Parts: sequence; C-alpha cells; structure tokens
Amino acid sequence: MQHSEVREIFRRHDVPAVKKDAYGLIELLVETEFKKKEVKTAKTLAGAQPAVPPEFEYRTSVLENKLKTSLNHKELETIHRCTSNIAQASINLHSKPMGIGYDADQKLG
Repeated sequence: MQHSEVREIFRRHDVPAVKKDAYGLIELLVETEFKKKEVKTAKTLAGAQPAVPPEFEYRTSVLENKLKTSLNHKELETIHRCTSNIAQASINLHSKPMGIGYDADQKLG
C-alpha cells in the first residue's frame, strides 16, 4: 500500500469494496512470497518439498476475479509486481540483517 504506483491505483478507484479486496489480495500475495521462501528453505534443509497451501491460490484467484470488474489487467499486474518486489526486499532484509546489498550496506559491514 506504500508503493506510489499502488497508491495511485487506490486514488483512481476510491471505492471501499475495491480497496478491501485489493488489500486482501496484497496480504495474500505477501503471505505467498513468504511461504515460497519457507518452501525453498525447507526443501534445502530437509530434502522435502512442502507446498504453498492450495487455498492461497484459490483465495488469490477469487479476489482477482472480483477485482477484474473494477481494475484493468495492467493495474492488477502492477499490484502483483510491486507487492512481490516489496516482499522480496523484506525477505532479503530479514535474511541479511546487515542490509540488502546497497553500496552503503557493504561499507557499513
């Protein structure tokens, strides 16, 4: 919700039901990104391959279908892209507490 492109979508579609569904979609997308990380970690450590829960895909699909009546394809792609980028940056920051690789992070150690 903090990304400027996502905020712009919310400004254009200032309808409570659309915002509620979009917030729900963003939360699911973030949870999915973190689950994917857990899957990779578990797969690497145990050789097992736990899956992202199927209900995540179902719930995501339901919310996307509801949002398609108000948002266009490009807006949905923007929400997906921005959410994924922010979630990945958060995952990287949590896995590397010294920073996410910017020059200043490397200089500070």
